[in-house]
Amino acid sequence: VGCASFTAPAKLSLDGVLTELDEIQAALPASWVAASVLRDPTAEQAASEASSLPGFSWFHFSGHADPTLGSHRTLLWIKNGRPEAIDAPSLVQMLRWAELVVLNGCKSLALAEALAHAGVPNVVSWETLTPDDASSRFGVAFWKRVAEETHAGVPLRDAARLAFFSGELAVRSATTAGSLANGALPAFTPRFALGIDPQDAAL
Repeated sequence: VGCASFTAPAKLSLDGVLTELDEIQAALPASWVAASVLRDPTAEQAASEASSLPGFSWFHFSGHADPTLGSHRTLLWIKNGRPEAIDAPSLVQMLRWAELVVLNGCKSLALAEALAHAGVPNVVSWETLTPDDASSRFGVAFWKRVAEETHAGVPLRDAARLAFFSGELAVRSATTAGSLANGALPAFTPRFALGIDPQDAAL
């Protein structure tokens, strides 16, 4: 089992990542003895962890997934305190044996599609930009549900599908201070809007 994050340097810091990883790790059943969590790993460390666990079932990446290297988007790692990136085909090769990959970072859809094409049966990603808090809420809810369902004997594919809905609901149900009735009534209203790209020029 592999789990990677990206939290530095400061201007690229994602404040919710470490809490997200801690909560995911706490949600995993004790029977998942092979689970490992990597915090701010290099690409080489992540690849080494994946290759040392030939039977690993899942891989969760939480961090920046929208930078481009060449013509492809890729994941960012950390090396000597600086961002590090390897090409998308190498990432696909690294993760192609996983049964479930979650790319919990902005605009990770293209990489997810490449993984699916390479044979990964279950891949979860974000099509648009996503706020740090939204992706963290999704990730924690997703893995809590995966742990619950697989512990109950539910096949991984079905568990992942149910977990996706749980993650989506965790994001949709988050609220923040707002108002109703054209501002006349203070209220808590939805914090996030799924299905809308913040970079859409039409907004």
